[in-house]
Amino acid sequence: DYITKPFDPDMIRAKIKNHIVQTAKTIAATAAEAEAMPATSGGDRRSTPREVVGSRPPAQEKKGVSSMVLAALILAIIAGGGGYWFMGSQKMSDSTSQSSSASPTAAEKNTEWSDSEVVDVSWVSSANCPALPHVPWWTNQTHTKAALYVNRKHRGDWQPYIDKWTSQGGKLKDIAARGSTVVTPSGVKLKGADLDDYITKVAQRVSVLRCLSIAAASQ
Repeated sequence: DYITKPFDPDMIRAKIKNHIVQTAKTIAATAAEAEAMPATSGGDRRSTPREVVGSRPPAQEKKGVSSMVLAALILAIIAGGGGYWFMGSQKMSDSTSQSSSASPTAAEKNTEWSDSEVVDVSWVSSANCPALPHVPWWTNQTHTKAALYVNRKHRGDWQPYIDKWTSQGGKLKDIAARGSTVVTPSGVKLKGADLDDYITKVAQRVSVLRCLSIAAASQ
């Protein structure tokens, strides 16, 4: 039989098992017939089956055919099994392709600065900029940390970082205007006056980042 997609692995296993049983019965019957074969005119029983040059003995031939059929079935199932391992009914994993696609490329790795390439940010100590407002879930809350982040992630370009926080401030204003609630990364819910206070701190952060970008450009 030909195997086409999709197919039921259990049905294929049943067919293979049935084929093996039938082949075993045929081989046993052939052996019995050979044993019961009448003696030749000389009184000697034929000791081996008559063999045609270039062919196999009947039992061996059937065994060989059986092996070839089983091999063909196995290959067909593996090659055209629609994502199943033979006799396993288990989905093949695509973790390898997934791992490849998720891995950063060489170009992406080169966009970050190594420790030896970090630009000197000692200039922040003399920058005449207000302190960044304190918010518990913010990570870069000092001038130095903000400058290091910009150097590593944006190669010293402050504008993408400023745009990010400006955009966040605009989204927060829209949420506040709808009377909705914001949930912070730490799980705190902000609404009403609390949300307005946070929006004010985001605006202050944007102002400080702009000041730092001007100070960095003057170095």
